[in-house]
Amino acid sequence: MCYILVNEASTEVCLISDRPCFDTRKQVWIILQRTLNTVRKEPTQIVTALRIVEREERADQFALQRQKGSGFLPPGRPKKWREKSLSVLEGAVAQRIEGNQFEDREGSKNWLIKHLEVIRLLLLEDMKVIRSLCVPCFPPHYDITNRYVQMYHKSLAAHLIELVDGGLEDNEYVSLLSWVLNVYGGKELMGHPTLNINVAKLGPLLDNKVLDDLISKYLQNVNTNYDSWMARALELEEKEWYRSEPPQQDSDSHYKTELPQLIHDMVKQNLDVAATISIKHSLPLKAIQEFCCEYAEINSLRCIQYFTTYIIALANSCQAIVDVVVTVKSQFWKPGGSQQNDGKIATEFDALLTVYQRLRDLMCDYLLEEALVDLQEQFTALLTPRWLNNTEPMDTICLTLSDYFTDYSHLHQKNFDHVVQLSLNTVAVRYTTAILQKRLNLKTQEDRKMVAERIIVETAKLSNVFEQVAPDLVKFDSPCEVMKGLAEVIKVSDVEFLGLELHRLLRRYPDMTSDHLTALLLLRGDLGRLEVRQRVAEIMEEMRTQRTGPSHKSIFSHIHISTSLFT
Repeated sequence: MCYILVNEASTEVCLISDRPCFDTRKQVWIILQRTLNTVRKEPTQIVTALRIVEREERADQFALQRQKGSGFLPPGRPKKWREKSLSVLEGAVAQRIEGNQFEDREGSKNWLIKHLEVIRLLLLEDMKVIRSLCVPCFPPHYDITNRYVQMYHKSLAAHLIELVDGGLEDNEYVSLLSWVLNVYGGKELMGHPTLNINVAKLGPLLDNKVLDDLISKYLQNVNTNYDSWMARALELEEKEWYRSEPPQQDSDSHYKTELPQLIHDMVKQNLDVAATISIKHSLPLKAIQEFCCEYAEINSLRCIQYFTTYIIALANSCQAIVDVVVTVKSQFWKPGGSQQNDGKIATEFDALLTVYQRLRDLMCDYLLEEALVDLQEQFTALLTPRWLNNTEPMDTICLTLSDYFTDYSHLHQKNFDHVVQLSLNTVAVRYTTAILQKRLNLKTQEDRKMVAERIIVETAKLSNVFEQVAPDLVKFDSPCEVMKGLAEVIKVSDVEFLGLELHRLLRRYPDMTSDHLTALLLLRGDLGRLEVRQRVAEIMEEMRTQRTGPSHKSIFSHIHISTSLFT
């Protein structure tokens, strides 16, 4: 038996005996190894080589069949050339995939992106060649298209695992995951309409364990980057504090720092990237929360030149970060996972919001503390003998508050409203405490009337200051109304009508205690201690029996009276 091997380039015809020589075998494997190149120019070489392989395969089958009868198997049989030819084709596929990496990380930071794109172009072109040129050359039982698809699938998976084992950095995780999850099975490659490949039958390019490990490392890398970025942001923010100029202002004249926008951009960029590979990106809630603690430590440095303005800027930054977190949550977090996981994420979000709201409140406390330090002497002078004939304490309080509110105008509206509300409550608490501390001895009805009317006038002054900057705060149930209510009790001329005023006061402010009532009645100076205690006990008992449900809180919940005033 002999075979014919035709060299189309030279029209040379070679006769090959039943026992092909080594050179013939080598030439067959070389031709098959170069199949995807040779088939474009000299497809007859592929056909001839495959005929030789198939004839050797039939000789194998004949020898094996004859062995069943005679027990004899010729030396060197079975040769398994078909198996060897498929192995050669698979080796050539692996070489084509591995041989197109032209750069490494040292040469280009985008080496992996370029490498994967070259693989895509090569694979897409090879698949087209296989479908159009290889199919006519290979016997049908080779099912060459599907065989090649599986070869490329297997070799590509092995190559990608090698890349992963070699170590990835930064965005390389995303590049690889995006290529595997989106590009490979998509219309850009195996899902290309001209290829007509059933992508679903291919199975995953990388198994779930490898993908999960990649995603886990990617998220670890992101969190590490978050920590590094936050540390750098804190360092830059601290340097900004020590500049010899105030912070920047936005278009509404609000002091600001760049931090909230930087956090927003950083988080959004990573979430956008995570969305491209369809994974749930863990928000950097812990990192941002820890950053808040470091941020608070910076703000304890009162020696900086523009402390107040930077406190305002920081309060604005905290509120802006809260807004960023709320926005990111609404855009990127979609409940729908396990109930336990959804609950955990919701709790983390709420915790983060609470942290920055508390820090915002702390900054507002710092701002108010400055004003209170300046006004300490004036608050101490309220409801004292000096105060009776001198309006300076309240005038100074009102003017100072107005000045500070001008500075507070650089706060964002939410923060400004919060500071003004805090100021109103604090001033009302200080003034009410002064009333109940019995700093005056009222001996006559004229004394009581004068003090009560003075309190009402000063309450109106305070209300006017706050109304100019936040009208809604003093329109509805203002803390200033507490001072007016106390004044009404003080100026009652007939003690028999005291019960009526006290009942009205307690219904409006159910958190008033017996100590508050006792201090108020003792200030009048026309009731003995025993009678005051008896009246207070009776009124509190009556109110207890009438009250239903929980009582709301007013500024009285923040006023504590020393019982030493009653002895």
